[in-house]
Order: sequence, then structure tokens, then C-alpha cells
Amino acid sequence: LGFCCVECGSDKNGSKAYIEYSKGTLKLKRCVDCGNLVDKYVEFEWLLIIIDMMLLRLPPFRHVLRNVEISKSRYIKFFFLG
Repeated sequence: LGFCCVECGSDKNGSKAYIEYSKGTLKLKRCVDCGNLVDKYVEFEWLLIIIDMMLLRLPPFRHVLRNVEISKSRYIKFFFLG
């Protein structure tokens, strides 16, 4: 399952939302369907992502639910411990 475009929801974007040239140097990929950045939230701080989620924007939800890998232990801590 590849990265989901946060703008249009397309799954055809490969296994990464960016190309890493060297440590700390990233180039974000463009979506093959809509031409927007696949996941602009890769470069955002979590606080900005949470603010966008509070404003009920769809792209940050796609980022968190489809493009972020979170270990099972973090899911348990997040949902049960708050």
C-alpha cells in the first residue's frame, strides 16, 4: 500500500511521499493524479497538524490515518491513556 495523496486521496504515489537526497535534505513528490504535493504534512510540526484537524480539514486526517506509521504500543497509549 503506497502513500495516499492528502489532497485527492489517490493511492498511486509509490512507497514514499518524498525523495531523500542526504540526511535532512528532502524533496516532496507530486501526486500522479492531481499534481499537488503527495503529503505536505511530512514537513509540518504536530501542533500545526492538530490545528488543521481541529478546523476539520480532510488532508491532515489523511496524513495521520494513512501516511504515518505508528507502532501498536503508541496506539494503545494514545487511545487508552489519553
